[in-house]
Amino acid sequence: MVKLEQGYQLFKTWLSGYYSHAEVIWPVLKTEIQYEKVSKNCLLLKHGQEENRIRFLLSGFVKASYHTGESSFVHSFRNRLEICCVISSFFGDMSSDFSLQTVMPTEYLYIEKPSLNVLLNQVEGFDKLLLKITNKHTNQIYHDLATQRSCDAEKRLMLFSQKYPDVMRYAKNKDIASALDIAPQTFSKLRKKVY
Repeated sequence: MVKLEQGYQLFKTWLSGYYSHAEVIWPVLKTEIQYEKVSKNCLLLKHGQEENRIRFLLSGFVKASYHTGESSFVHSFRNRLEICCVISSFFGDMSSDFSLQTVMPTEYLYIEKPSLNVLLNQVEGFDKLLLKITNKHTNQIYHDLATQRSCDAEKRLMLFSQKYPDVMRYAKNKDIASALDIAPQTFSKLRKKVY
């Protein structure tokens, strides 16, 4: 469990990687940030709902499942010290094709849309900071998908297990296999070999 002040410090340190004056904006930012601790299998965003939060994960992790028609698959996982948000839904004011669900007890800080608007109006340059953060988040997802498509199944699993050791320990094999686009039978054999 992460203590709230420790969570704030983690977020402030992370934020300073994007914005050298994080200390200056922190007093205003802190008033708009909220904290939540949720249990395993908590549905943070239901498919078809509009995303209304940008979350910064302090502990635990979240699986993002993509829904199309009657089927769905695990698209990716968000880990500790990462942003967890369906950006297209949040900024596009539209329902999400994704659902977000915790895989273990998870803690996060979050900013809701109305609070974000306050920050955009009160903090000079916050729009540029937000753009940097969301671009990095989106680029990381695209990078992970591109890497996945360019590697064989064994290499994908090896890279994934290095990046997400907690996911390997706690997530269901079928969810990891889905995220890596590996057949469940193949995944079981490779998991024994790689992990």
